[in-house]
Amino acid sequence: MVLLVGIAGGVSPKVGLGDVVISDEVIMYDPRKLTPDGVQHRGQSQQVAAELQHRVNDFFAVTPVVQHRTGGESYGLHQGPIGSGNAVVADPDAEIRQWLCQVNQKVLAVETEAAGVAQSFHESVGHDNRTRGWLTVRGISDTADRAKNDDHQEAAARHAAEVMAMLVPFLRLGITP
Repeated sequence: MVLLVGIAGGVSPKVGLGDVVISDEVIMYDPRKLTPDGVQHRGQSQQVAAELQHRVNDFFAVTPVVQHRTGGESYGLHQGPIGSGNAVVADPDAEIRQWLCQVNQKVLAVETEAAGVAQSFHESVGHDNRTRGWLTVRGISDTADRAKNDDHQEAAARHAAEVMAMLVPFLRLGITP
């Protein structure tokens, strides 16, 4: 099991700076063909393993979607698809953002690591009864646009780590069926 915990750029108006996204699907935006007529995307997607998705659903069933903290700091929790690939997105009109929203209008964020991890798990085969899979927990540090900077990275990373710590007991790591 791999938990990717870190930051991402929010691309949905539903997510705000400091919010945390737990992905249920990774849409890989790198596979493409460059033609004289333009880019033809050949994106792939990987779903979170069903067993893990059930455990995340259990987490969301008992966890408030708004996390209130001292000092007035609060953040929202979201579950949904994220886009992942090699390009850092810093333009609201970027072709990658437009394509992701066409593929799945529920895409919440973009980041650069989950695609590789998801593909690796897709290609691996387990021969025992242990739970295998990946989850991506990302704090929203920017809105993947021209205003992209590092101002909110620390809070976003802290929130993602806090949510990961709350989520771990629901994952029942190390327990085999």
